[in-house]
Amino acid sequence: WLDEPRFQKLLDRRVQLARQHFGTTHPVVIESVILNAWSSIYTQDYATADRLLGDAERLILEGGHEGSLLRAQWWLARAEALIPRDPQARLEALGQAVNFYARLAPADANYAIALANLAVANLARENYAEARARTEAAIEVFTHSKNRSDLDLAATYANLGRSLQNLGEPDKAERAFEQAASLARRTVGEQHGALWLPMAEHARLVHMRGERERAHRLFAAVFALMTADWVATTVPFVIREYYAERLIAEGRAAEAVPEAG
Repeated sequence: WLDEPRFQKLLDRRVQLARQHFGTTHPVVIESVILNAWSSIYTQDYATADRLLGDAERLILEGGHEGSLLRAQWWLARAEALIPRDPQARLEALGQAVNFYARLAPADANYAIALANLAVANLARENYAEARARTEAAIEVFTHSKNRSDLDLAATYANLGRSLQNLGEPDKAERAFEQAASLARRTVGEQHGALWLPMAEHARLVHMRGERERAHRLFAAVFALMTADWVATTVPFVIREYYAERLIAEGRAAEAVPEAG
């Protein structure tokens, strides 16, 4: 796991040296400002993220880097900062990031991430065909990228499953959820929500197809892996909601109440 304080110290030192030797508009300096913006985004400090991204944009323009990968990185961070506030502006920012990466770094994992994020944005808008197309494009880039994260690839397969399910292609959706679970298992092991969620979505899909016995076996496999220290987190809550929903669909509402709680 990342040692955040040590990482920040090394990043600050790297930036200090770049400023001393190359000036404030050197790519290393700008990249560090964008990285700091990401840190603020992760902690949901969007005011700080906006300020840092504003600083980064100014330096990009002053340094003549508008046509560089720095701008692609900036658009990707900008899109993330907009998630809770402006879905349409986020969609446009992701489109910009995708265009920059497609032109400048078509084999970079960040291009796949931009495509995958654009797919998620379309999925949220119920634009399932567009979400599927963007997700399949992201998987293609991830597959050939040397700097990819298999956990990102697993999440992308899960999103493909969601799109396919909504497009009425359950067989393909099942295979996508299975692929997501397989990648997550190899990447983070069995005690992680990144595995449990696609497993549960697979179980839910199977149940919706009318295969109740197989669905309950799949749900049981998920519950067997879920550990007590995850009980209060979002993923198990969502999984239990899925299970309760399926129990209600069977007319077993009384059994569903404890799961939904």
